Amino acid sequence: MKVRTKMYSAIVLAAGESTRMGKGVNKVFIQLAGRSVLQRALSWFSNDEHCERIVLVVHPNEETRIRQSFNADKIVIGGQTREESVRNALKHVDSSYVMIHDGARPFIGHETMKRLKKAMADSQAVSPAVAVSDTLKRVQAGIIVENIDREGVCRMQTPQGFHTDTIKEAHRIAKEKGMRATCDVSLVEATLSIKASVVEGDSRNIKLTTPEDLSMLELIVHE
Repeated sequence: MKVRTKMYSAIVLAAGESTRMGKGVNKVFIQLAGRSVLQRALSWFSNDEHCERIVLVVHPNEETRIRQSFNADKIVIGGQTREESVRNALKHVDSSYVMIHDGARPFIGHETMKRLKKAMADSQAVSPAVAVSDTLKRVQAGIIVENIDREGVCRMQTPQGFHTDTIKEAHRIAKEKGMRATCDVSLVEATLSIKASVVEGDSRNIKLTTPEDLSMLELIVHE
């Protein structure tokens, strides 16, 4: 019997300052072959029949520009931290499942989306990840002080998928205790002691952070 894919909402975060890009503009507005990074990120959800709602989180200074140029079911203002931005968006999510994505990642990948949607039904928290292939060393003051075993070490990506009740509870506890985390899966692990699942990600699912990342994305879009 065919298993029906669960409907979900998507939160897309686009409220960052983009200071490391050094271009004086929010990196999500940068064009890649005629379409902005944010347009490409949003399209994975707007073109997915299983996504029933998109909540876009924006910087207050860019709200007008976003409303004029981008389509989302709900546009909300981001907070001072990533955690606050996600909490603001979660207030507008009623679906049983939710994906949380960085608006600066334009190339999620169709297979990654399929794997995430399948895993969300059984796992309260799931993230795509790519295995680390480089040799890892810990460095202090320019000196190698330790070898790090890369076996089982992965780079986490977004979108990360959650049972909505789970991620809302994790953020409630985090706010109450003043906790921070580098991603939402980490927040669930820290607040609720839930072991998150991992699905295979895509090496092209790069987060635009530096000019070097932009060079890589421009190569990908022309593949």
